[in-house]
Amino acid sequence: MKGVQNVNETGVKLSALFSGLVTAFVFWFSEIFYGVVALVIVVTIDYLTGLLKAWYGKNLSSKIGFKGIVKKVCYFLVVAIAGVADWLMQTQYLITWFVMVFLISNEAISILENLSKIGVPFPKFLIKLLERLKETSEQKGGAINENSD
Repeated sequence: MKGVQNVNETGVKLSALFSGLVTAFVFWFSEIFYGVVALVIVVTIDYLTGLLKAWYGKNLSSKIGFKGIVKKVCYFLVVAIAGVADWLMQTQYLITWFVMVFLISNEAISILENLSKIGVPFPKFLIKLLERLKETSEQKGGAINENSD
């Protein structure tokens, strides 16, 4: 009976530790929560439309699909690095937001390109608008770097 009690106590301690870590994570990233959610959504949609494009073109490949997943996971590493840069420079998630806007607009452009390849019509100004948004986020982010010298 004593062994069962130790297991229960350990479970409670692990549960409390996990809850504390999740709470700290949510508090720390509450400022960028909606940006991360938007990035998750566009990354997922881009992957799915990429699969659809490959299926339409009869060139589905698990190797290419796996590379796509790795690339998209690395986007979140880039966001994390931007978060560290924000913390070091005390810029209150400004760099992180520029990086997320850049990645979100990049993924949105890719979604439109995938849809175009399977014959879905849309106004072409959307791609130009998203490209401008992507360029603006890169320029504004670069301005932060220039101002910190």
